[in-house]
Amino acid sequence: MSEIANDPTQAGVAVPEKGGARLTLPEIQSLCFKAARGAGMEWGLAEEAAFAARWLAAAGLPGPERLGARIQAGVGAAPEIGSGVWRGRAGGALCPIAAGAALSDRAGAIPPELRLEGLAWPVLILPFLALVAEGCGASVALTWPGGRVTVGPEGPGAGADLEALAGFAEATVEIAGAAGAAPVARQSGRWLSHDDWALLDGFALRTTVPASEKSRAGAGAGNLDND
Repeated sequence: MSEIANDPTQAGVAVPEKGGARLTLPEIQSLCFKAARGAGMEWGLAEEAAFAARWLAAAGLPGPERLGARIQAGVGAAPEIGSGVWRGRAGGALCPIAAGAALSDRAGAIPPELRLEGLAWPVLILPFLALVAEGCGASVALTWPGGRVTVGPEGPGAGADLEALAGFAEATVEIAGAAGAAPVARQSGRWLSHDDWALLDGFALRTTVPASEKSRAGAGAGNLDND
């Protein structure tokens, strides 16, 4: 089957041959949704993943990149919800998207202190903490050994620990109420390297059907007169 260049069935904006490019927030959300779907996430969870990637990009954080790393490693385990402790089912790494969605769904019933064990790419849970903060009307703190980040309805507070969190592939974290902090400045888009973009686009293309000469020949109205 021959591939057709610049075909509308492609995942979206074409990946540059080298270097990288800046994507707008809507482009990031669209690409990440398709990538999550291509990686096997069900529709609702893929929407949550795309929301998280966009939210983090708007905060100047590597949301699309960390989502790409997460789906490359596998979708991850849904949370086994216990009293004050959540962990991945069957001992797997806890998926930050599944855990985040569960957190935002239970914002009013979250214990005063909650520990998430073995949370994969924990920076991806920050957008969901913002939803919890909005629902509770108070900021939320995410802590781990040696670091702490505060998240309010408007976004995460600035600080060196925020960048450190973005570098963790897995960590056990604790969530509790906290005093508010001034949020970081919002961004309108994010620069993605060729490799990060290509990784996401590769998963996104799994949701499309590549065009061929045969499919193009069968497209259109043919001899029908629609006038």
